[in-house]
Amino acid sequence: MRYRRRAASAFVLLGLAIAACRRQPPKPPLSPSPPPVEFGVHVASAANAMASLRFKVTVTGSLELGIRAPFFAMQRDKSLILSTPADLLVNKGTGSAVIAAADSSAILTVMPLDSSDVGVASARGHAVRIERVGDTRHLTAAPVSPLPKVKR
Repeated sequence: MRYRRRAASAFVLLGLAIAACRRQPPKPPLSPSPPPVEFGVHVASAANAMASLRFKVTVTGSLELGIRAPFFAMQRDKSLILSTPADLLVNKGTGSAVIAAADSSAILTVMPLDSSDVGVASARGHAVRIERVGDTRHLTAAPVSPLPKVKR
């Protein structure tokens, strides 16, 4: 009787091992999906796209931006100083951001990262405001006068 139980257990284990090792049909390869198009703007110096130029970003509203820049630092007033070339990616929220050159004689060029964005193709100026209204993938860019400097 003992021998039959051991033999039955061995056959069950052998059957499970064979079922586990049985060759499965190959899965079709996953087709690579294109990477999602980033939503935001590219900021560069108008004189030379590779020249490093410092600029300040001041955000209003619930707009949340991601930053890709060679240099950035936060100011006491919670604004950011960045250097070009830089990308400002819209993560979520609505509101506006003013991008102003730190040097008053410098001119910035702001271009959308997504070529299908129906907003203004690009804007140039000492200061440029980008604005997002609603949850659409749409930014508008327009030159504005720089923010006045506050004395402390």
